[in-house]
Parts: sequence; structure tokens; C-alpha cells
Amino acid sequence: MLQRIGRRSWQSTWRTPHSTPDSREAASHQKQIERRVQEFLLATVPPLPGDYYLPLAATAKGIVRLPERKVLEPDGIPTIAIKQLPRRVVVTMTRLFNGILRTGYFPGSWMMGRVISLPKAGKDTRLASSQHPIKLLFHIAKLFLRIMVRHLYRHLTPRQE
Repeated sequence: MLQRIGRRSWQSTWRTPHSTPDSREAASHQKQIERRVQEFLLATVPPLPGDYYLPLAATAKGIVRLPERKVLEPDGIPTIAIKQLPRRVVVTMTRLFNGILRTGYFPGSWMMGRVISLPKAGKDTRLASSQHPIKLLFHIAKLFLRIMVRHLYRHLTPRQE
């Protein structure tokens, strides 16, 4: 019963009956799709259009603006070490950031962190409602997010009050 309903739905949607996988036509079609997918995966990623990329200067400026005295993040890399990175590492970091923009993939491991709670000022610290949770993220992730916010902010119009 369900197979019949599914077949009718398929046929009414696509207006052609589903061919069996044993047919030559289906095998040829499958090979063509596999070839196209392989070509897509092997193709070089085109450059980002217009100003949809982060320049090296933005990464360098973001590194300079990192606060010096921060708690060590989960990766254990202090901001002072990031500030002393050689230029070629900053170039590589900029390429990494642009790769994130180009592919749309943000590393999930960068969002892993340690959650700590800070007491709110003037509140009873024994109550859970008096605690303010924060998440300590990797400095590299925060750097990328800060650069992106600054980059995107130029394209936003201020809200009319």
C-alpha cells in the first residue's frame, strides 16, 4: 500500500516512471552524476567576489587589538604569543580565515570551550540567578569573529531610533 502511494507520488512529481537500477540508461546516468560530482570536488575554489574577503591588514590589526592579559583559553595559547607571531603565520591565518568564508565551514572545535560562572555585582553569590555564565573560546576563534563583525558592520545601516 505505502509503496503504491510512494510510486504514485514519485510519478506525479516527476512525470516519468522510476527506472530500475539495472537498466543501461540508469547506469549511464549514475556514471554521469558521479563524474560531475568528482569534477566539482576536484575543481579549484573560485576567489571571493568584491570585498567578501578579509585582507591581511585586518588580521594584523585584529591581532594588535587582542587584550594582553587574558585567561588562557582551552588551547593554552596566550594572546601575547599570538601577538608575536611572524608575518608568514599571520598570512597563513588570513588564508585560513578566507577559506572559512569561501567554504562556509567554521571549525566546530573552535566553538568548544570552558564555561565558567562569574558572580554578578551586589548579588548573593550563593544563588544560581546571581551568577553570570561565560564561555572561554579559543583566541583564534575570537579573533576571526571580531574581524568578521568589524568587516560586516561596514555593510549594515544604523537602526533609526
